[in-house]
Amino acid sequence: MLENQVTADAFNGMSYREALREIRGALRDFENNSTGDITYSFFVGKGNRLLRMDTSISYNDAMYTGERAVSQGTCDFGASPKDRWVFSLTSTDSISSYEAKVIWDYKERSNGVESTLTIESSASDPVSLKLLWIPDSGDFLLSVGDRWNEYEVTGAFTADDKGFRLELDDLTGDPYMYLTIGITAEYGAQIGQIDYINLDKWGESLIEKLEDLFINIYSGGY
Repeated sequence: MLENQVTADAFNGMSYREALREIRGALRDFENNSTGDITYSFFVGKGNRLLRMDTSISYNDAMYTGERAVSQGTCDFGASPKDRWVFSLTSTDSISSYEAKVIWDYKERSNGVESTLTIESSASDPVSLKLLWIPDSGDFLLSVGDRWNEYEVTGAFTADDKGFRLELDDLTGDPYMYLTIGITAEYGAQIGQIDYINLDKWGESLIEKLEDLFINIYSGGY
């Protein structure tokens, strides 16, 4: 990745060996100037099912702030497999405090299933990703949104002993523009010769064209 012209700028033009040397030096400094403790706690229920896992990390950063920082994380899998899963993280030091939470809900309906993933953070508004899927027909609705906007995509996913097919309908949401994507995979199909793109020659222009395409799609352009 570091040798790729498209991504090299993100690493200030460093080679692989130079970047590896910087990473090793940073880890060595952290090891020499920081001390701390990590504690894991596991809670199990019937059948040794994992109900919750708590992680507590505290360390003293003598190289930068000289203060002790504490991070705590909890993975709560509920009392039963059908309960919601909650992953939470808090991190506090003498300067700032940060909190984040990921909530996964799964419900079985009469004709399908509903799955919702919600991400909450003290640094931004909550974002939710919801999936409604009907296994018999393969039809699904995928929506993502926050408290300001919501975007929906419909499609179908079907699978059998021969392979699977994924269809996404009307990705733009624009009444004057209709874009669909279909992906089909067959088990045992032969993969032909792959012609790799010469990124050193025209990779940057390719990335720019893809960026323009997605900007036009999601801004309602043409």
